[in-house]
Amino acid sequence: MSSASVVMLCLQDTYFTQSFYHRFPYELADLRTLQGTNRYCEAEAEAALTGLLKRYPLKAIHLLGSGNYHYLSAVWTGFIDQPFQLLVYDHHTDMQPPAFGDILSCGSWVLRVIDTNPYLRKVILAGPDQASYEQTPVQARSKVAFISQERLACEDGNGWQEIAERIEPDLPLYVSVDKDILGKLYAHTGWSQGETTLEQLTGSLETILRVCADRGQEVLGADLCGEAEQADPDFAGVNEYANEQLVSLLYRYLRSPQ
Repeated sequence: MSSASVVMLCLQDTYFTQSFYHRFPYELADLRTLQGTNRYCEAEAEAALTGLLKRYPLKAIHLLGSGNYHYLSAVWTGFIDQPFQLLVYDHHTDMQPPAFGDILSCGSWVLRVIDTNPYLRKVILAGPDQASYEQTPVQARSKVAFISQERLACEDGNGWQEIAERIEPDLPLYVSVDKDILGKLYAHTGWSQGETTLEQLTGSLETILRVCADRGQEVLGADLCGEAEQADPDFAGVNEYANEQLVSLLYRYLRSPQ
């Protein structure tokens, strides 16, 4: 098994135009020829990806590319074999029932994990607006601690503190970040975006990771998505800067043993 601290899954071209990852021990999987993966992951593609990802460590920083491939978080968390909680920063709920049967998609992967992963105990979902969350299946919400975009935007800052307070101290944690939670000054994703600043996101994430480290709470792994669907030279710098800041932060707390 690989011992890379950064695992790059390249289902699109974007990462090939960036270089921030050269600062870290990394491995790159070029998956651009794999069919049936864009937004919706067909059954054959899901089986192929599951087999491939088993070669890489769970306790690493997994770079997924565009939010079109955020469903890969469901594959990664499928390798967890103990009770755990899932922290998701995202402008969208990713809890919409799939449009085509039970096919895995970028818009339904959180719902898939809730419905099918026997080890999942809790989801902390931060960033979607309240109206979007109210459109999710009611039965799935019993496992979700939700902090809305409106709550995070409050000037008192209590919404950000609430994320940390919702983390259970006695459960291992997996972290998933979609950069579409960020405002357009901080990322360019190709999807509708939130209003969060990069400083707010990294500050929240560092607070949680530091608390976990201080109390010996295991962080099982992390992933990051939210690239533009196609490389855009006008926004390449802002996306790469956000990636570098987020990966650097995660690396400090989540490096694989060498």
